[in-house]
Amino acid sequence: MNTLQGKSPCCQAKIYKGGGKRKQCSLCKKTWSIRQKKRGRKPKRPNADLLRKVLGKGCKVSHLAERKGSVSRSALSQRLKKTMSATARTNKYPIGWLALIADALWFELDGKRWTLYVLAVRSTTGGLAYFLDPLLLSGRETGSGRAEALASMPLEIDNRVVTLV
Repeated sequence: MNTLQGKSPCCQAKIYKGGGKRKQCSLCKKTWSIRQKKRGRKPKRPNADLLRKVLGKGCKVSHLAERKGSVSRSALSQRLKKTMSATARTNKYPIGWLALIADALWFELDGKRWTLYVLAVRSTTGGLAYFLDPLLLSGRETGSGRAEALASMPLEIDNRVVTLV
């Protein structure tokens, strides 16, 4: 049921209509809008072209920033980060039996050794390989690290893997 005699939220006094969506308190003269407009800048859309250039063509972010000129490298990196997080996985995993392609890359960073486990799956009949989320662990490449990387596979494809390359 609608209230006929609305009171102001600030001091419960009578309300005057100020025109359009504006209201005014009769006691303290404070004004407000009944439906607040969303303030600030609208968020930028994810730039799929930037993602395609960096991941698809292998361009460096610093090189793209130099060519663009008006955008700094850090700003372009932030845009790439937002685009990557906003872009959902569009392609599903291949159907049928799968071959798992696994590799580990190790490197040193600040005197500490790290290993990056990279996994990809493809159909046993051929076709494209689909990369899974990489796993970064500290230390050298070990059997327990490989086991942890294999355990990080999604459950929907775990039981369809028949070969390991």
